[in-house]
Amino acid sequence: RRALPLVPAYSITTHKSQGQTLKKVVIDLKLPKDTDDIAAIYVPLSRVKCLSDLIILRHFDYKVLQIKPSKSQVAEIQTQVIMARSVPAG
Repeated sequence: RRALPLVPAYSITTHKSQGQTLKKVVIDLKLPKDTDDIAAIYVPLSRVKCLSDLIILRHFDYKVLQIKPSKSQVAEIQTQVIMARSVPAG
C-alpha cells in the first residue's frame, strides 16, 4: 500500500481575496478563452507584499495585461485628477 504526501491547503476565489493582503499566493493565471476579465489576473497579483510571496503555476500571456483603458475609464481618471488638484493641501 502506498500513500501520497498531501499537505492541507486553503483556497479562495479571486473575488473573495479583493481587499485582503495575503502572506503567500499560489495562482494559475491562465484565463479561459471566453473571458476578458482582467481583474481575474490583477487582483491575485496584487494580494501579496513581495514578489517572493507569489507563485505563478504556469505561463500566461502577458499581452492580456496590456489592454488600453476604455474612454469612460480615461474620463473617470481625468475627473479624479481634476478633483484632487482642487482640494487644498493641508
